Amino acid sequence: MVASDGSSGRQAGRWFGILGPVEVVMDGRPVELPSHRPRVLLAALLLRPNRTIPVGQLIDLLWRDDELPSRPRSALQVYVSRLRAALGDVDRRLISTDGTGYCIHLDVEQLDLTEFRRLVEQAETESSAEIRAALLAEACEVWRGEPLADLDTQALTRNGVPRLLEERLHAVELHLEAQMELGQSAAVIPRLLELVGRHPTREHLWAMLMRAQHAVGRPADAFATYSDVSRRLADLLGAGPGPELRELHQALLAVTEPGSTVIPQQLPIGLRAFTGRTAELRNLDEMLHDDRRSGVVLLIGPAGIGKTALAVQWARRIADRFPDGVLYVDLKGFAPSAEPAEPADVLNQFLVALGLSPDQLAVGDQATLFRSVLADRSVLVVLDNARSADQVRPLLATGPNCLTLVTSRSELVSLVAAEQARPVRLDLLTPADARQLLAARVGSDRLSQDAAAIDELITRCAGLPLALTLVAAQLELRPTWSLDKVVSSLRDAPLDALTCDDSEDPRTIFSWSYRHFQPNAARMFRVLRVPAAGGAPAVSDPTTITRGRVGIELSATPAGRRSTHGYG
Repeated sequence: MVASDGSSGRQAGRWFGILGPVEVVMDGRPVELPSHRPRVLLAALLLRPNRTIPVGQLIDLLWRDDELPSRPRSALQVYVSRLRAALGDVDRRLISTDGTGYCIHLDVEQLDLTEFRRLVEQAETESSAEIRAALLAEACEVWRGEPLADLDTQALTRNGVPRLLEERLHAVELHLEAQMELGQSAAVIPRLLELVGRHPTREHLWAMLMRAQHAVGRPADAFATYSDVSRRLADLLGAGPGPELRELHQALLAVTEPGSTVIPQQLPIGLRAFTGRTAELRNLDEMLHDDRRSGVVLLIGPAGIGKTALAVQWARRIADRFPDGVLYVDLKGFAPSAEPAEPADVLNQFLVALGLSPDQLAVGDQATLFRSVLADRSVLVVLDNARSADQVRPLLATGPNCLTLVTSRSELVSLVAAEQARPVRLDLLTPADARQLLAARVGSDRLSQDAAAIDELITRCAGLPLALTLVAAQLELRPTWSLDKVVSSLRDAPLDALTCDDSEDPRTIFSWSYRHFQPNAARMFRVLRVPAAGGAPAVSDPTTITRGRVGIELSATPAGRRSTHGYG
């Protein structure tokens, strides 16, 4: 049977929560905890309930080396005493010590973590999918947000939080599996799409998505998903799919009707909260109906301006106009550690996605074969992050019912001249669009808490979508942070404030472009840095020194102002 409501632990005696901000309830009322370090101490004990944690480990969690008091054991005892007083532990039965460390003694229902684990363990022993699904839904509802969300201590979150997040994701996977067993595959597909976007290297999630798509009669989507995960794993890990995905792919091929057409749908997962770019989207839509339509559209803009996001958004809007599918590739024109993609390799991937066999690929010139295959098809081809026109040219879809969408930091002048590509240049976001982007990510209520801080935050991000997105991520990950705290970090060290744990931060991304500049352009990039707060460099006649190749590489905005966002 499904367990009774776990909230009863909050109504009588003490109840503790760490699957979200640290919370304590006594007899149905929240307890106001002491200052920061006693809260960290409590969280450390709650992460390992009913186990003694050595004094040395607790000291390491409470103080950095440069903060260590002269008598750390005595200071730790003071914090334990404060914690006992706040929790009404007068007889020291809740928090005990054996002289070597401290232990908090709790029943399962007194801590959200142990209640969550109990429900998951119970679900894993159930044979009934219906009961498993109910237990796991209850387990997932125990979570109130990011674990220990209100504690700004790297030592504790680095050691404890990843394990908790892994347990949560495992429970979510089990819950979705149970729902699929109950015939609810259509209902779980949106959730799986969200999860693979957040965990692109977790192959079991991709396998679940493929099985769900196939179960609802969408085999083409399942094969497109396999193509997508194969590309992502190659990009992120330099490896192909593992045994689970490979075996599932072969199994689905075996049960797919012979001769059925696989329509590629290779677009990456788009932004859930895409905002702004209204004028650019309208311009792109108009190009579809323009008599001058050339079959090639070129999105131009500097690093972090949002070219890929706009390309994917627009491609999804118009995908139904191309019934024979959508092809997508990241050409890695400015990748930090990888060479730009070779057109021959991309052609091979595209032709396989379009259903050609290895024997067919071995005959003749692949570029010619690609054009021949698309001659009587209606396909949208998205070539993202192109380095040069020469890299793009063999990949253009030249069929009369096809369209090629290219994004690049370079202007690709010869592509505009020879192939009549229609250029669309992206500018920095307006303050109104920047505010809309942040509101879509973190909520209007939070932005309204400090109007002056949000105005300065938007100004310091300089209208750069990448900077705004990273700031929004910081705010989402730290719900207790004030807007003023984020603004202060941007004032002191903007690049450090916007650094994340992968390659998607301004310092890294701008370095990719800088590496590919010609020497004169690289020099001008350093000279012409525009501060994020605005203003122009003290150059007597900037137009004279940004003509020609240098000017092209630095990319003028539509208003003619040269900008490197202040993050160069």
